[in-house]
Amino acid sequence: MASRPTTEAVQKLIQARSSALEEAFGKIDIEQVMSWQSKDVSFDDVALNKFGMDYCTLKAMFAENFGLMSSLKIIKSTTTGVTPEFVTWEMEIEVSYKQDEPALGIQKGQVTLLKGVAIQWWRWEGEGDKWSGDLSTPSLKGWKVLKENDYFIPVSG
Repeated sequence: MASRPTTEAVQKLIQARSSALEEAFGKIDIEQVMSWQSKDVSFDDVALNKFGMDYCTLKAMFAENFGLMSSLKIIKSTTTGVTPEFVTWEMEIEVSYKQDEPALGIQKGQVTLLKGVAIQWWRWEGEGDKWSGDLSTPSLKGWKVLKENDYFIPVSG
C-alpha cells in the first residue's frame, strides 16, 4: 500500500498544477485549460452569474470569454492547500478585450485588472487507486478539477 504523500510533495503538486493552469490560461488555450477539468466538473462563476456549469457548458463559456480577449496574463498568484484535493487560488489577472464584455462592464481595448479567488476541489483520475506522489507531467495530468467556484471582479485604478 502506498504511503500518504508528504506535505512537501503535496505543496509541489499544488504548485505544479497551478503553474500548468497559469500557462494554459496565459495562452488563452481552451483545450489545454479543459484538459485539467473532470468530465464530471461542476463550475460556478459568480461574477458572470453562471452556476452549475458542466463540462460542455464550461467549455462553451471559456470559448465565449476567450473569444473576447486579446491577452490574459496572471500577474500575481498564490495557491494554498494542505491536501491535493482542496485548494484556494488567489489571483490578479490582467486582461485586454477585443470587444465589449458587458457582464463585467468592460469596454473594447480596455486593459482590466481582475482580482479574485478560485476555490477548487480536485480528484485523482489517473492510473491506480491514488496518486503515487509522482510529479511527472503524465502523473500531474491524472488530477482533474471536480468542482470550482470562481469569484473574480474588475478592479479600477
